[in-house]
Amino acid sequence: MEFTEKTFENKSMHGKTVKEAEFTDCTFKNCKFEKTEFYCCRFEGVRFINCRFLNVIFRHSRMFSSEYENCAFVNFSFASLVKSYGAVNPSLPFSKAPNCTFKYVSFVGFDMKQTNFKGSGFIDCDFNNLNAKNSDFSDCTFANSSFSACDLENCNFENAAGFDIDLKSCKLKNARFSYAQAGRMLLSLGIKLI
Repeated sequence: MEFTEKTFENKSMHGKTVKEAEFTDCTFKNCKFEKTEFYCCRFEGVRFINCRFLNVIFRHSRMFSSEYENCAFVNFSFASLVKSYGAVNPSLPFSKAPNCTFKYVSFVGFDMKQTNFKGSGFIDCDFNNLNAKNSDFSDCTFANSSFSACDLENCNFENAAGFDIDLKSCKLKNARFSYAQAGRMLLSLGIKLI
C-alpha cells in the first residue's frame, strides 16, 4: 500500500499491525497508536500532530525527514526507526519535535544534531553517549532524565528545568544556560557564586 499527501485524522489504532505500507508527505492529526505494530513500513516527510504513541513497535521500518508536534511517546524506542541500520551512532528519524512528551524513552548513543525539542517534556529518559550538538532544549522540562558522556556543544537550555548534566563527561562549549541554571550546575561541582 502506498499513500502520498494523504491526511489521516482522528484515527485510533489499538493492537493492530500495519504491514508493508509506504507513507510519503502524509499528515497524521489527533491519532492514537497503542500497541500498534508497523512491519516493513516506510515513512518519508510525514508530519505527526497531536498524536499519541503508546507501546508502539516498529519492525524493519524506516523513517526519513519526519516531524512531530505536540505528540506523546510512552515506552517508545526510536532504535528500530533509525536512518541507517548498524550505524555506530544511529540518527533520529526527525529533526523537529517541539512541545512533545517523552516518557520511558531511550536516546542512548543517538546522533540527534540540530534537533528542535523546544517546550518538550522528558520523564525517565536516558541521554547517555549521544550527540545533541546544536539542539534546542529551551523551555523543556526534565524529570529523572540525565545527560552523561554527551556532546551538548551549542545547545540551548534556556528556561529548561529539572535537567541533570554530568559536567565532567559532557561537552558543553557554547551551550546556553540562564544565570540561575549555571549557578546550580556550578554548585554541583562545589563552586559557589557570591
